[in-house]
Amino acid sequence: MIQRRSHGRRERVYFETEREARREAYDRNRKIEAHGTTVKLTPEEAVYAAACIADLAAIGRTLREATDFYLAEHRRPPAPSGAVLAEKVLAEYERRVEAREVSRRHLETFREVASKFRAEFDATPIDKIRAGEVKRWLGGLPLAIKTRNKLLGYVGAMFRLAVGEWNLIEKNPLAGVAKFSDPHSGRRVSVFTPEEMGAVLSAVTPDWLPVFAINAFTGLRRAEIERMIWSEIKLDRRLIDLPFTKSKNGRRKLITIPENLARMLAPVARSEGPVAPNRRFDLEVRRLKTLGLKWPPNVLRHSFCSYAVAVHGFVWTAREADHSETVLKKHYREVVTAEDARRYWEIVPGGCGLTHITE
Repeated sequence: MIQRRSHGRRERVYFETEREARREAYDRNRKIEAHGTTVKLTPEEAVYAAACIADLAAIGRTLREATDFYLAEHRRPPAPSGAVLAEKVLAEYERRVEAREVSRRHLETFREVASKFRAEFDATPIDKIRAGEVKRWLGGLPLAIKTRNKLLGYVGAMFRLAVGEWNLIEKNPLAGVAKFSDPHSGRRVSVFTPEEMGAVLSAVTPDWLPVFAINAFTGLRRAEIERMIWSEIKLDRRLIDLPFTKSKNGRRKLITIPENLARMLAPVARSEGPVAPNRRFDLEVRRLKTLGLKWPPNVLRHSFCSYAVAVHGFVWTAREADHSETVLKKHYREVVTAEDARRYWEIVPGGCGLTHITE
């Protein structure tokens, strides 16, 4: 066996006999010596080379490794600018909307994020953008901390595509970066009272009623509901069967349909087609606000989690809402009373804004 170095790495080569190994070692050493006599270094170059070899050895690396690393970086195509990345991401999300992989709301949000991103990093090569620069930029915008963190997540998604999908750069500069600290993150969540929920469901446009009702009485997120089709709602079995391709966490979900929700869906259910209308959710919310109805952020999901915990407990709610019990205990413990929870799960929309299920 002989040991040699190939491209800076030590390797072993085996032979049938010691004589063959010695002959190969002799031939290789003669070639190395001959190469050394044909490559002429000036005294200054020899000093630099020796110093570089010593510095690299101190960190366990060789001159060959350093040269290969530099050449690989030099030969890599130049990274695109922030403007090019923004356009490429928008094109990808337009494709996903057409394929019903994401909701149109995600595309509209990406449009806003891409516009702000281009205003700051339009001509900057994306491999030169650092996490600190992104956070300083977002920190300087006149936005709430929650909105800054939302934009930080979307920009991080842009870089994940650049790294994982398109191999435009080697590393995501936002991987592992901390969110902006929110001093109000522990405040009490906002929920609808049973009367307020009944008023909303009575006032909502009929084609939006299924989306609002499913959001209020199941653990599904709005983006998941907006990707649903009617054949995934199994009223006869009181289940929603959401495929893994449409769930936030990439897992199939079997979600319980409570009795009051089943009564709301039965008259409007169809055999096929999307559950959500082809209009923006926020425009419907804006219309409800003109009617005097309040709309705290994410109020439908907060209401579901709060009233579900009060009636069904943490384990059931964690499974249905795709939340951890730790999160539920932190934010949704004792938010509503047991009596209000009982009335909440009896709500169906009626002419007076709220009716109850009766036997």
